[in-house]
Amino acid sequence: MFAFAQYSNSNGRTLSTKDGRAGKIAANPPVSAGEKWKREDNEQMATTCFFSEKVLDQGGELSMDVELGRSSFYAGCATPSGTGEESIYLSINGNSVIMDRSMATKFVEAVMKVGRYHQLIE
Repeated sequence: MFAFAQYSNSNGRTLSTKDGRAGKIAANPPVSAGEKWKREDNEQMATTCFFSEKVLDQGGELSMDVELGRSSFYAGCATPSGTGEESIYLSINGNSVIMDRSMATKFVEAVMKVGRYHQLIE
């Protein structure tokens, strides 16, 4: 499951990170060497998980932990491509991404195409 931490420093800057590791997800503006950060546990992020399963290969030897849902982590924040939006997050074996809306659209369209191909959806 996604776990994020919010940090702040004496200059009023904030840093949001995945799993509490500084700089893992986003540091905007970039963190300067020697800056001191403290955790702000009162910061919350809305996520809703729609799928969380250990997906097994038909051959029985391989598996992946997959989680899929929505996240507001970047909503309204500055990102490299502009201003972040609420979007889809995907976590596979603990490696997580929050897609921008363009990639989320491509991802959903591809999953739907595969589902239609196998007649899993109409």
